[in-house]
Amino acid sequence: MIVTDNLLPFLSEPRWILLAVFGAMTGISVIFVYRRFSDSFNEIKPLFESEDKFQKTKDKLMGRLTNKVYWIIVVFWIIMNSLTFWEPMLRNFWWRSYYQPYIISAYYFMEGLPVFLFSSIFTYMLPFGLTWAYRDLCLRTSFKKDALVSEWMEPFKGFKNLITLTMFAAVVYSLFPLGIWGSAFKETAFIYVAYAVIAIVLIPTVLLPHYYFHKLFSKVKKSRLKDFRSELLKFSTRGKKDIPRRTLLLLEVLNIEQMKTLLIDVRTLVEILIVVVMHVSLVEVVATLIHG
Repeated sequence: MIVTDNLLPFLSEPRWILLAVFGAMTGISVIFVYRRFSDSFNEIKPLFESEDKFQKTKDKLMGRLTNKVYWIIVVFWIIMNSLTFWEPMLRNFWWRSYYQPYIISAYYFMEGLPVFLFSSIFTYMLPFGLTWAYRDLCLRTSFKKDALVSEWMEPFKGFKNLITLTMFAAVVYSLFPLGIWGSAFKETAFIYVAYAVIAIVLIPTVLLPHYYFHKLFSKVKKSRLKDFRSELLKFSTRGKKDIPRRTLLLLEVLNIEQMKTLLIDVRTLVEILIVVVMHVSLVEVVATLIHG
């Protein structure tokens, strides 16, 4: 910027800083999510039948987070930026009035490529990688039923916290793309691509983890209730015998019926969805303020 005599406009343009912060934030988030998922998985180790079963399942689910599918997203972002590069970018982007804009455009790609890489991993890991892993964990993993019922949601607190944090990260993440690239998209169809990316990141991250954990706990709850009710039916044919046992079974049934099946209660989830809807308006406000 000094060589091209663009230092002052560079320092006065917040989007260069936003671009750097966006890349750093997504990179840190990717590392955090990977480590936190691993730690959360270790907390449910006692629910597995054996050490070998636990390790195989963990390796499989951790692999969901590092699947190289995100390279497809990387290539997509690079192609999209290349398609908008020559005429629309130089006409619409903030450095159009700089000296030697083609050199600044080359600098933009140097700064932007790591951002494309980290954001592509992020937009794969949160809505796809984690969702895939949660699906396999909740719907395709065998736990010790007695241990799962006795502990219930306690071992899954790490996942609950991770889901909450990733929802927050997804909301913060979606502020940046339109803030940085919005002005280049306003006159093209690519604005819809930007909104589509925000929706792809937010919707699965907010909704699907809760659905899968609800399915897990509902399945165990129904199975346990079926066992107790079946046993109660046997006792009902014995008249007044074994009344203490019948009483205990009834108490067990009542206790299980009251167990929650959502990691985060419905009211909280609805509040989060309301915030997400309001967030779309906030994105537009931020983009408008940044672009003046």
